[in-house]
Amino acid sequence: MAHTRIYVNPTVHVTGILSSNPIDSLNHKTYLRLLTDRRGDPRPDRMYRLTFRLYDNEENGITFWSEIQPVELRLGMFSVVLGLLVPFELPFDKEYWLSIQVEGEPELTDRISLSLAGFEKKERRLSREMTAALDYQ
Repeated sequence: MAHTRIYVNPTVHVTGILSSNPIDSLNHKTYLRLLTDRRGDPRPDRMYRLTFRLYDNEENGITFWSEIQPVELRLGMFSVVLGLLVPFELPFDKEYWLSIQVEGEPELTDRISLSLAGFEKKERRLSREMTAALDYQ
């Protein structure tokens, strides 16, 4: 099964990879991230209840989508399939901003920029680099 890997621009204390199956790329997206505490250390391993939201703006803005999922952290990392419980009903024809809220805490301040055009451009570049590397071997 082919997968499209979409790399999200990281910000301070954020490492994220967003990927999707090309067949339903607008309906489900797999998101991998390191979740840290305020000091930047990985949060303890356990189950967390995370709320994911898509906004039209990096700060404030209108919420276009949200979903709550139970997520298990391992060494501070988690992986979720966004849109699995509440499907995306967005065209992804513009930039959206993904936010995360951990249980009852305030929403994390570092929203992650998502735009399909940016994903496709990065995917083409990564594909060319991988092809060149494979051709070299």
